[in-house]
Amino acid sequence: MATENSHRLAYAGPRHPEHGFPMWFEDEVGTRLDLALGGDPLAPAGEQPPAPGAPVHFPDNFPEEAFYLFAEAELPVGGTGAVGRARLVLALEAAFGGTGEPREGARIVFARIRVRMDDVTPGATYVVTHPYGVTESLTADERGRVAFTDDRGVADERLDEVLHAGLVAPFLRWADAPPSGYLGDGVTARRISGSPFGTNVFRVDGPRVREAGGPPDPADPTNPDRVQTDLFTVQGRLAGRLGVEVTRATYARDAAGAVTLDVHARSAPGQRLELGAPRVAFAAGDRDYVARAAVDTVPTTVVVVNAGDTPATRAQATVTDLVTVERAEYSPGAGTLTVAARSSDAGPDGGPQLSVPGHGPLTGDPTVFDGVSAVPATLLVTSAAGGSGVAPVSLTGPPGPVLPLLADAGADLTTTPGRRVDLDGTSSRGDIAAWSWTQEPGAEPVHLNGATTPTPHLDAPAAGTLEFRLTLTGPGGESASDTVSVTVVPAPVPDELTVTRCEYRTSRRQWRIGGTLAGPLPARVVVTCAGAEIGSGPVDATGAWDVRRTLTAGDAALVPTVSSAVAATSANGGSASAPVNLRN
Repeated sequence: MATENSHRLAYAGPRHPEHGFPMWFEDEVGTRLDLALGGDPLAPAGEQPPAPGAPVHFPDNFPEEAFYLFAEAELPVGGTGAVGRARLVLALEAAFGGTGEPREGARIVFARIRVRMDDVTPGATYVVTHPYGVTESLTADERGRVAFTDDRGVADERLDEVLHAGLVAPFLRWADAPPSGYLGDGVTARRISGSPFGTNVFRVDGPRVREAGGPPDPADPTNPDRVQTDLFTVQGRLAGRLGVEVTRATYARDAAGAVTLDVHARSAPGQRLELGAPRVAFAAGDRDYVARAAVDTVPTTVVVVNAGDTPATRAQATVTDLVTVERAEYSPGAGTLTVAARSSDAGPDGGPQLSVPGHGPLTGDPTVFDGVSAVPATLLVTSAAGGSGVAPVSLTGPPGPVLPLLADAGADLTTTPGRRVDLDGTSSRGDIAAWSWTQEPGAEPVHLNGATTPTPHLDAPAAGTLEFRLTLTGPGGESASDTVSVTVVPAPVPDELTVTRCEYRTSRRQWRIGGTLAGPLPARVVVTCAGAEIGSGPVDATGAWDVRRTLTAGDAALVPTVSSAVAATSANGGSASAPVNLRN
């Protein structure tokens, strides 16, 4: 049974001020890894930028993929007489959506679990155990290849989506003496630690996989169907610079013109954050930081410095006013939207103009917009000074009128004698206290099962047309009705189906079955042996059909004996059978 990792990464760091990817990701045990962008001999995985000798620069000299974590293990595998290879990749990767080329708006970060195998038994199934869980059964294709990839967190510019979805957590590391500042050297295969399941191995279970001489499971050393290694290469560089990200920068101005700057920022715990100018220290929480400063004029931008980084990290953000929505009410009956809001800029000129997108400027306190057909659940108010505010919309006025009952007996039906017919009144609407289905006069009466439910049924009689009425009754005695007709037509003449060829080639483990069908097209023929389906095939314009199947290791129930026979059927009632001709 497959096992999926329930552990997740804990935090994404601030976006890097130059390339825009998170500066680091943190796992549940507090390990933070930064993004290795090339040129580090202890972090070799990932592509080089287009100009490897030049400084990395986004987007013109930036790699198409880079890694926070990259772990890999390999095993020799067998089963066909050849020496195959099984490869496991576990990664936290930064890349780009769309064409994959570095560009603004296309950044993605995802967690990858990938298994590749070559030269294993075609059609056989394999199960892989790795540090982050156990896969479902993986089936080799006709060339003996297995290709499995599970990428989680892929979403353009939603770079923290991997925190909720990614399975590669916590981070793996060498079990003994990794290089200072790293989880491994990215090249040397060593024993590892970090699996939340304690399965710090790459294990493959499947038919005769040890045939190529791969290492056994020490707990099951004679098992020919299992190979296992505890040696991994691991790349991961501990984050040195922890950065800073401005989450909000607003100003307030009073009627006398005095200006205060309020800034919110985010970083790792314990950082020394400062405003660039004027130089004011931030008050620190766990990962949230705030600062207030008096300034002479309203600045266009603000710079926040993480003075604890070497070199110091700087992040810049646009300064806007702060918009507070104090009232947002909508009356469906009157079609009016009432809004009151204020800006933090109450300067001598009266402050910036506030507006509701799609409705217009706020001209009073409050402003009432007429002729509004409907509104979303939240209302947005924007400011000419760049700020915006949102608030939930409350509904006012009397409740809407109650609509009458609506009976809907469903679409008219066509069937053949003896078949079950299901009537469906579930599209009816309103406060329904009782359901009643009755047959209209004009045809031989039939028994209706469940006549007081929304979905009764009947057995179709001989050819003819039946009509049924659905009557709904409300709690106050009100009623509504609708009718549906059921037309019963003669059953179609069954297809004339023949089997002209029925072979099983034992050397190839291959079925070859074919024949003819005389009847309406399109049609499809299904072939079974001892109740198990071999396969199906379409009927061509000449009336010929053909079914072929090569059996795999899991198809033991479909291997015929000298007394076996196949049964062929079509949807239009055709059937035929034939003994199996066993060939070498």
